[in-house]
Amino acid sequence: MKARLFQPFQIGLWLALGLSAWLSEIHQSLSSLINAPLQFLDLEQHFSDIHTWIASLPILWVGTGIFLAIVLIVVGYYIAARGKFMLIHQLARNTTDVGVPWKDNGSESLSYFLWTLMIGSGVTLLFGMVIAILVGITVASTHGSASVAGLTAVTITVAVLMALLFLLFYLVWLVVTDLIRPVMWMHQCSFPEGWQTLWPCLKAEPGTVFLYALTRVGIQIGFSMAIMVGGLLTCCCGFLLIAIPYIGQVITLPVYAFNQLYALEFLKGFGPDYDAFRARIPASSIPSMEAPSEDLPAGFA
Repeated sequence: MKARLFQPFQIGLWLALGLSAWLSEIHQSLSSLINAPLQFLDLEQHFSDIHTWIASLPILWVGTGIFLAIVLIVVGYYIAARGKFMLIHQLARNTTDVGVPWKDNGSESLSYFLWTLMIGSGVTLLFGMVIAILVGITVASTHGSASVAGLTAVTITVAVLMALLFLLFYLVWLVVTDLIRPVMWMHQCSFPEGWQTLWPCLKAEPGTVFLYALTRVGIQIGFSMAIMVGGLLTCCCGFLLIAIPYIGQVITLPVYAFNQLYALEFLKGFGPDYDAFRARIPASSIPSMEAPSEDLPAGFA
């Protein structure tokens, strides 16, 4: 990261990478934009409850607003997928080019967007079902003749199951965002093909991947603390600058660059077929499912 961003320092590079970083997070900006007006509504003062407020609006307006919000968020997630692939391309190739990665990674970005949308929706539905079941069990135990020991056991079970589900979701999402996406970019392939390419490594080195996940958690905590300290030392001016779209991504670019480069370096340890800093490998050269390839692809012979 030091060689990419600071040796030498190039403002053009920072602006180009900042643009890709901003695009990769644009779905969060759009979600905040949609939620912002609700933060300024004093619903308790004007309406007895949220149901009264919604009922007072024409049904067509409500339906149109919900539809437009969903469309805007979905489009934001698609643009974010394009931005994530752009950032990989720029960091791996150490280039300020924006047009080429936007143009060349369209099919990979679309595949990544569709599959992550399905995975995210499925996980959300699963969490909702589990929470509903657990809440039902808790309510039934509370209104029944359950003892204190029984309620304690139910509470502990709920907490353990939720913790395990969250850990599983985090590991799956980390593999998808940190590892499968770069493999898709390297091999110019779809999401299922990227998963097939990475699966031998995940199967052979599960402990290494788990340690990587723990390290990523520690890194994120460290970055969050550094940003918090920086904001406080600047009398909250830093927080205001970081909150500005695009400007915030340029200021915190080292965070984005380190996270992405760290993932690329981790993948590089699985062999030359997973080295993003070499020439991109065509989809036809994807290694088989049996084991990670230890030989160079035919294109490098």
